[in-house]
Amino acid sequence: MAPPPPGASPDDDARLAAAEWFARMRGPDAERHRAEFKAWYHVDPAHAAAYDRMGLRWDQGGLVGHTPTGQARQGLPKAPGRRVPLRALALAASVAAILILGAVLLSARDTLPSGDPGTQIAASDTLETPRGDIRRVALADGSVVTLDSDSRIAIAFTPGERRLRLTAGRARFEVAHDADRPFIVAAGGGEVVATGTQFDVSLIGGRPHVRLFEGSVEVRRPKSGATSDAATPAVRLKPGQMALVDRPVPPETAPVAGERWVSGTLSFENASLESVLAEANRYTVHQVRLGDPSLGRLRFTGGFRAGDPDQLAQALASGFGLRVQPDSEGDPVLVRP
Repeated sequence: MAPPPPGASPDDDARLAAAEWFARMRGPDAERHRAEFKAWYHVDPAHAAAYDRMGLRWDQGGLVGHTPTGQARQGLPKAPGRRVPLRALALAASVAAILILGAVLLSARDTLPSGDPGTQIAASDTLETPRGDIRRVALADGSVVTLDSDSRIAIAFTPGERRLRLTAGRARFEVAHDADRPFIVAAGGGEVVATGTQFDVSLIGGRPHVRLFEGSVEVRRPKSGATSDAATPAVRLKPGQMALVDRPVPPETAPVAGERWVSGTLSFENASLESVLAEANRYTVHQVRLGDPSLGRLRFTGGFRAGDPDQLAQALASGFGLRVQPDSEGDPVLVRP
């Protein structure tokens, strides 16, 4: 990375670095830099916030997401017959971030989810959150659970194990270490087993999946007595990997996008507009809708604060060249001009 200019503030440093990473991670050598990028992204919340803002504002500037081809995946306009230097792309991204006016959906600092993690939840209980609320609580064993909007989890601790079942939505688990009492999260037809670690389990999108941040977890299907079930091998994850919970398939590398929902920030990498809105609408009563189903195939890379459908609709309309037309219920509808 290039050194910051003399006299630059830490915020300026983060913005410049974010612009350079944003350009680099949408270039042909992105995979070669991914490990270094993830280390930079996670080492400081200011880095992550600056990078997510860069993605949103680039989208708002009309520079990504408009083409259903590979060009959208690269996230940068291509000039035929020449390569654009990395510093030029970084500068363009910086200029776009400065000049694009209108709805700014990411604040400079994250807000913490509601709930006091010092308030202990009983060893047998059910936790649920209403639409739009993110709740962080401590369990009886010292573990902490952050429950996403419109989510539900049942707790059933015993002397031999710490068992929970996610029945709706998504949750993040920061597990207190206890080698003698495994921490088990059931979702769909499978289980995630840990002793001390941090991971997400989600039912969003239809299939239950787990994403590991720290430590190690094992994904398994409970034995039901059938030979096939008993012989199904468990799948072990390493930090930075994700896997389905209900099917024994090899783990995959988890994308950086999607990690920061616990702070109310939703981020996406080359996601369909349909899937972006499906997740954003989990947080609000009024829903952002599409006037034409074909708009759902547009690709989106960026991040935004959950909870304001009107502001999100205006930003998306600006980025994709659409307009907002409220329906009879007051829901913002994205339509072609």
